[in-house]
Amino acid sequence: MKNQFLKRSLILLTVAMVALTSCKKDKTEEPTSNDVQLLKISSWNPTTGAETTSTEFTYDNNGKLKTVVSSRVDLAVNYTTNGKVSSIKGLNSTGGEVSYSLEYNTAGQISKVIYVYMNPKDFGYTKTFEYNATGKVIKTSSVSAGALSGSTPYIVEYTWNGDNIATSKVTNGATVSTATYVNYDAKLNPYSLGDGVAAIISGSPASKNNFTELSTNMGSTTSVQKRSYEYSTSGYAVSLKLLDGSNEGQRFYYNK
Repeated sequence: MKNQFLKRSLILLTVAMVALTSCKKDKTEEPTSNDVQLLKISSWNPTTGAETTSTEFTYDNNGKLKTVVSSRVDLAVNYTTNGKVSSIKGLNSTGGEVSYSLEYNTAGQISKVIYVYMNPKDFGYTKTFEYNATGKVIKTSSVSAGALSGSTPYIVEYTWNGDNIATSKVTNGATVSTATYVNYDAKLNPYSLGDGVAAIISGSPASKNNFTELSTNMGSTTSVQKRSYEYSTSGYAVSLKLLDGSNEGQRFYYNK
């Protein structure tokens, strides 16, 4: 149970969409040639060195995010007239539609994400967002659609310490778990890049820095996950590995 929960935490926090925290630059700003861009995220075995690409990003000639390839699905990025991501759409291996449609509030923050995955039946969710006075996400609520419509909302409540998540409380029906982010490094989180797309598909807002220790409590059970990182000269993580003996990790690739 412990290892399964830790692996699930790694996947949920690190899969790969629109940064939800103030550490990301304003979406109306045009990218420049000096911007560091996230090109690829891979699953990595620190012991054997084996890698499997999980997500790739491409950019147009102006540096704006153009496509996202994730879980073998090619997704094209579409923008509003003021430069915000409006949708990310593509087809899965069975020819079914895969799409993320984004809505914004009057403050320009994401208020709703509608996810559709046709495989071949309609499947997906609608996720809504709430913010505090400083613009940080404090609550998300996800309701399943299609074949799973009518299910109990999946609710996550966040507290913050500056630009980093301090705690996240997950309520899934009668099941409640609370994660405490015990320690962070002082380096930059890769998931704030790629026009922030790495933050929505993962389901979690992006902290400014990378957590190195996470303590999760579920009922009478407490699990601790520790991570170590290597960094690029630009200050972003180029690799992470779990320190639980599972030989699980990730690697990150940039344009510079």
